[in-house]
Amino acid sequence: MKLKHPYFSFGIVFQLVAMVCLAFSATLQAKDKKLKIATVEYLPYYGEKLLDKGPISEIVLAAFEAAGYKKENVEISFMAWARAIDSTKKGKYHALMTAWYSEDRTKDFHYSDPLPPNELGLYTFEDGKKADAKINTVKPYTDTRQLFGFRIGVVNGYVNPKQISDYKEKLELFPVKDDILNIRKLASKRLDFVMIDKQMGTYLLEKPEIKKLLTKTGAKPKWYATFESKDQFLIFPKKVHKSLSGSQKYEGNIDELVKEFNQGLAKIKTEGKLKEIYLKHKLLWD
Repeated sequence: MKLKHPYFSFGIVFQLVAMVCLAFSATLQAKDKKLKIATVEYLPYYGEKLLDKGPISEIVLAAFEAAGYKKENVEISFMAWARAIDSTKKGKYHALMTAWYSEDRTKDFHYSDPLPPNELGLYTFEDGKKADAKINTVKPYTDTRQLFGFRIGVVNGYVNPKQISDYKEKLELFPVKDDILNIRKLASKRLDFVMIDKQMGTYLLEKPEIKKLLTKTGAKPKWYATFESKDQFLIFPKKVHKSLSGSQKYEGNIDELVKEFNQGLAKIKTEGKLKEIYLKHKLLWD
């Protein structure tokens, strides 16, 4: 039997191994690159002084880490909103954390898969000291007319959902200057409901001064109804600025980075990491 010279087959094997090694090396090199994310202070979702810079920051970093990036190579920079969105649009940052969906922005940005939403609605309480208290008779929300006769705290300058604005002449609305004052009044039983972002309410209720009030009054806060829910998104510029492209994988467009982020986000959901982050930050997302 005539044997083939081994050089040809070994040569092919060598070339294939070399190609695989080069591809693997390129992947490792790409994942070792630094990513720059622009954002603003938006408590309790993200902020420079929050625990791990807030739950959304932690989710974003965990998603990139699940996609193969090193956490220490993902830099989050806090700045004013106008600068953040303009600089990201110009491609000076790889992403902006976060924005609601807008059809107008799709010409300049790619949207990630949805991140946890902003939910606007009502916080209320159960009266733990008075079994026959009026607030304890409130049934699950089906119609705004159920709220007639109850004291509802709102914030001056905020745009309220139509469930409130359409009935503003018939509801007992008590405007104040900010959310924390409303939460204080709720904890003191001086209000029956407050209109607020769900996570903001949860965050403020954890403050020591509020907990002390709740212990004193016997009020047991609970989320009553969601009127509006808007997903948050990480948004990516469609073009990368020359200041980034020379040292980055994503020259010209950033589609691959969006895909990797979405894969990482799906992975941390499947593995239960997302729920761990919710619990760590004492949030009420499902």
